[in-house]
Amino acid sequence: MKILLNPRACKFTIVAFLGLLLSVHEAIAETGALADEESTAIRQRLDSYEKGEIDQNELFRQQPRDVCDKLIAYYFSHTNEITLKMKLPISRCLGATDHCQEAMKLATEYVAVYSNDWRGWRVLGLSRFGQKDYDGALTALTKRRLAWRR
Repeated sequence: MKILLNPRACKFTIVAFLGLLLSVHEAIAETGALADEESTAIRQRLDSYEKGEIDQNELFRQQPRDVCDKLIAYYFSHTNEITLKMKLPISRCLGATDHCQEAMKLATEYVAVYSNDWRGWRVLGLSRFGQKDYDGALTALTKRRLAWRR
């Protein structure tokens, strides 16, 4: 069996992959690597959030920008350890730091399960807006309003 590959499609796939790899590398460089004790502290706060012991307001209470930088650094270095519920505050941080594509991915996964959580729809809508997907942003923000009323 002979497989024919379209050179143009292969070139596009390679360029897209390299672009994604570069954006992940830039995100890690921007936020910096976490020291072991910082990583452990972030994981403990995310676990507390997961268990409902703290809410998002408590998670971001002290220096929200610093918390976001640490959450993003933790996410990029521990992606496989992130639970579905943890994706909401992390996607919020990604969207706030112009990583809209990754924020949109996490928020989409989150609202697929927690469809009544208006915060997930807000993050998804704002991330889509950041990606210039205005129709998708309007749809998500409309769903946010409907979920907020429930």
